[in-house]
Amino acid sequence: MPKINKSIFKREFELNMPQMSFYGLSEQWLTKELGDMHWAMLCDSFGCKSDALIDSAGNRLYSSFVRVRFQSSTSLGKFDENEKITLKGLIKRFGNKIFFSDISIGASKKKINASLMTVFVARKTDNKSLEKSVPIGEENCKAEALSSMPEFANEYFNLKKEMGESGASGSFSLNLGKEAFGLTHGNLFSTTYEINPYTDLNGVNLLYFAAYPLINDTCERRYFDDLKKQLDIKGDWALESSTIARDIFYFGNCDIDDKTVFRLDSCDFVKDNKIKLVSSLIREKDNMPMAKIFTLKQLTSV
Repeated sequence: MPKINKSIFKREFELNMPQMSFYGLSEQWLTKELGDMHWAMLCDSFGCKSDALIDSAGNRLYSSFVRVRFQSSTSLGKFDENEKITLKGLIKRFGNKIFFSDISIGASKKKINASLMTVFVARKTDNKSLEKSVPIGEENCKAEALSSMPEFANEYFNLKKEMGESGASGSFSLNLGKEAFGLTHGNLFSTTYEINPYTDLNGVNLLYFAAYPLINDTCERRYFDDLKKQLDIKGDWALESSTIARDIFYFGNCDIDDKTVFRLDSCDFVKDNKIKLVSSLIREKDNMPMAKIFTLKQLTSV
């Protein structure tokens, strides 16, 4: 039996230009760092480098993110230059395919809690043909094995089931940033996004999981900038809003020549100048869902 690794992984940063954006802590940097830390813990549990993970057929395996959630005690716009932050994480698994990490980010009196879930996949032909697989040597994996499926995973499978052809039954719900979210199939706004290979694809030519929220916000901005007068938004939406919490459920990928449809499903203003947003990313070619995204943002001028 392999020795179970329950050690906490730790990273420390001082927030400077690579970690910041025009409004504060960069959500894209944060998402990438969370993913990289999850990947590092995963590889450590197998005792190998990322490019050495293969299945019994010799296929290169990728750790595909299926859910990423973070919740902050304050909006990312409240994080300051030169502020020191510490990331601490631990990885566990259920069975031989599903891996979970919990990562806490501390900075002064601010705190972010993140949870990530991945499965191993192999690419058969293109980015639309990713299939689940199992790495060689999984019996020697040092990650702690869970005895039951975590609720974090159950919520993912419940959402995926409810998004089936029968439509929403209204039974799915989740709490994010102390706000309750449900599943809706509305269409307040939709627009098309063309994949930008220079920013959206990763080192193995897959649509990078960290690009999904960036694509979402790029398209979301189009909607709100069209409604500036109606909503009394004083400046650019990118400057007038800052993420507090985000929960992304991933369902598919796409190729470099694919187009993605962004659909804003619901938009609700709540107390303390906050806004709840539910959106979808859909592969235009075959109308397949790529992601469902739940977001809580802090507004500065509404």
